[in-house]
Amino acid sequence: MKTVSRLSIAPVKGMALVHADEISLEPFGVAANRRFFVVDEDGRRYGQIRDGTLVRIEPSYDETSGALTLRFPDDTVVDGVPQLGESIVTDFYGRPLRGRVVDGRGRTRSRVSPDGRSGSSAATRPAPASTAASAR
Repeated sequence: MKTVSRLSIAPVKGMALVHADEISLEPFGVAANRRFFVVDEDGRRYGQIRDGTLVRIEPSYDETSGALTLRFPDDTVVDGVPQLGESIVTDFYGRPLRGRVVDGRGRTRSRVSPDGRSGSSAATRPAPASTAASAR
């Protein structure tokens, strides 16, 4: 008999995995898995091969409210309901994937660490990047 020991999803492709207690399966796969992906200013996919530090960003996505939360390594949190913008087509391993650009501005909350220091976002990229919502 085979058992499932852990269910892991990535709400944002290339960012940290989320170990879900349960998942929703749809005909296309897991509903919340890779719902979002990151593109650069030219609309090209921007992932771990180009910037391995993306895996340090912890995403969470609430399917009911549509809220996306990103927790950065310095404990800064950016969250909100993504507002869909212009359409975009991004090459995913030779397959065109249609999506919508989402506004990268959200509500930023800095957390204070136990030693009393607060941080600022430590996400670095060689070029400005936008987050795009993948189409389902």
